[in-house]
Amino acid sequence: MGQTRELAYEVNGKKLKIISPNSAETQIFSIDNAGCFDGGGLLGKYCKAGGIPAGESRSGGGSIAGTWEAKAPGGTFKLIFAGSNEVTMTMQDDGGNPESHQGSYSVSGNDVIISAPGGVPMHLTRKGNSLEGAFGGLTMTFTR
Repeated sequence: MGQTRELAYEVNGKKLKIISPNSAETQIFSIDNAGCFDGGGLLGKYCKAGGIPAGESRSGGGSIAGTWEAKAPGGTFKLIFAGSNEVTMTMQDDGGNPESHQGSYSVSGNDVIISAPGGVPMHLTRKGNSLEGAFGGLTMTFTR
């Protein structure tokens, strides 16, 4: 927010508490297994430089960043993962115009969860070089 302030902090297990003289501004961050601080929502996630990209975990088999595509009867579905926990989901009917939506994602081991505002979270499972999940009764396999 363009401000620099020095504040006290406490670490208790998997929680980091940033203590402000104004108790209304005190913030609690969770600490994940990679040592990243996660304040959720507006505050976001913070990891050491050179560490694991946001949204990734050590057991996830590498980064999922990039474009993944699945073919379905009548069209295609693309997921474009950015290293900043952002994903663009694009659906295109055969011969139609693409429709894109923005969302966020998290990775825990081989599980990938995609969330979009007002939508039901999508659960994908990483299997080797593919991501698999069920959408509208269809099992879809995404590949790079």
